[in-house]
Amino acid sequence: STVDLGTTVLAEAVARFTHRYPATQVDVHLSNNMVDLVLDGFDLALRVSGRPLRDSSLVARKVGAIVIQLFASPAYLARKGVPRSPEDLKNHDWVGFRPSVKMVLVGPTAEAVVDQRPRITVEDMSFMRELLKAGGGVGAVPSFLADEAVAAGTLVRVMPRWVAHTGGVYLVHPSRKHLPRKVTAFGDLVTELLRQRPLWAPSPGEVVSPS
Repeated sequence: STVDLGTTVLAEAVARFTHRYPATQVDVHLSNNMVDLVLDGFDLALRVSGRPLRDSSLVARKVGAIVIQLFASPAYLARKGVPRSPEDLKNHDWVGFRPSVKMVLVGPTAEAVVDQRPRITVEDMSFMRELLKAGGGVGAVPSFLADEAVAAGTLVRVMPRWVAHTGGVYLVHPSRKHLPRKVTAFGDLVTELLRQRPLWAPSPGEVVSPS
């Protein structure tokens, strides 16, 4: 799994799994780089994609959804002003995720392409969240990473009716004729956990439709 998704979901899932099945051992690998599940011998992965995965060597099951939105700290917005439209974002400092590319924002009735031109570029979403909380600028992070900070008042949703990305969360495993019971059991547990505590739920006034 990626570091942020793994930290949010897998830590509790692994603890529950080893408690439920005391004879099992779990080896967790967190990386923001794509790995080859078959070549590297992994039983199961948790991945995010904007579209269904279509690799014939893999089997994917959608277990959740994520939404990526824009966030900034109250102190930063007090200093630089609150953007109300994509056009306003040209005057703001961006914190970008490597590799930085043009961002397509989807609103209630239109889309807009934003050239981020980040002042700061990072490669970890959790680090970006902390940087945004410290007033580093405006950045796009998954809502599940920012919800707690929003509730605490250390982050604010910027243009909450606009979305940078929506995607599905998938459990992925190599295609096999007979799937090991341990893989099925762990997949079921992750699915159960995400049903109990989804990674995304719309806030009042939002019109987001995740993939």
